Amino acid sequence: MFATPWRLVPTGANGQLAFACYQDAEGGGRFTLGAINVLTLRGGRIAELSGFIDPDLHRHFDLPRER
Repeated sequence: MFATPWRLVPTGANGQLAFACYQDAEGGGRFTLGAINVLTLRGGRIAELSGFIDPDLHRHFDLPRER
């Protein structure tokens, strides 16, 4: 997971800050959507980070499959 390049694209989920996480798993510069991470903020700090890796959930966001 950490040995491959990632690109994070800011987005939102349920009114919260989120990032679409694209991974270059094959090493060819083709980044595919691998996760959506949602940040819960409290007092200006990150209180919780929720990651969603299920592709069935990704389709509910207006995000390209590849970048």
